[in-house]
Amino acid sequence: MVSLKEMVGVEILMPGNSALKAELMPTPVLDREDPAYWEMYFCEQLSMVKGIVVNTFRELEVVAVKAVEDGVCFLDIKRSPPPVYCIGPLIADPQQSAKVALGEFGSSTKALANLVQTWNEINHL
Repeated sequence: MVSLKEMVGVEILMPGNSALKAELMPTPVLDREDPAYWEMYFCEQLSMVKGIVVNTFRELEVVAVKAVEDGVCFLDIKRSPPPVYCIGPLIADPQQSAKVALGEFGSSTKALANLVQTWNEINHL
C-alpha cells in the first residue's frame, strides 16, 4: 500500500476543508509504519458518538462545522450525525496542560453546563 508521503502532488479532499497536498499532512500520518498512522482510524467511529466537542467558535469554522453536522464527512453513517458542541476557542494554561477533562455529556444545555463546571474545577475557578 502507498503511504501519504509517497503521494507527492496528490490533493486530499475533505468536506468542510480546503484541498490539502498529501505530503503536507502531519508527519506521524505520512508513514503507514508509524503507529500514529493507524490511530487515524478512530475517526471512522466518530459518527457513532453522542456528541463532538470542538475547541472553536462556530463562526470561525462555519463550513467545517456544517460538514460534520450534515454528516458529509462520514463515509458510512447509519444514523443522524452527532451534535457538534463548539466551546472555544479555549486556551490552556501551560502549567495545567497535563490535566484532561473527560465526561459523558447529555443534551446540549446540560453538556455545556457539565463542561463549564469541569473546566472551572480544573482551573480552580
